[in-house]
Amino acid sequence: PGERYQPVVDELAPLAHLSPDLPPILLVTGDPERDIPARPAENAFMAASLKAMGHPHIECHHLSGHDHGGAFRSCDVLIERFLGTLLG
Repeated sequence: PGERYQPVVDELAPLAHLSPDLPPILLVTGDPERDIPARPAENAFMAASLKAMGHPHIECHHLSGHDHGGAFRSCDVLIERFLGTLLG
């Protein structure tokens, strides 16, 4: 039918360095329709991979209606809650 797409994960890609021993990670992206193409999906895959490895503190959020910069400017509540959970 056609060539099969085979993604490449090289030594510079974050996915090449996943470990359950990494520090707590909060991933925030914009709306899948407005952010950098595939960025929300990449972050969701990274979070799912870390969870599958047993990473204890990983969260992934996609902010509806936000583009890449808008997600950055609007994530303060998520950061505060994430840190509050960790620092309890």
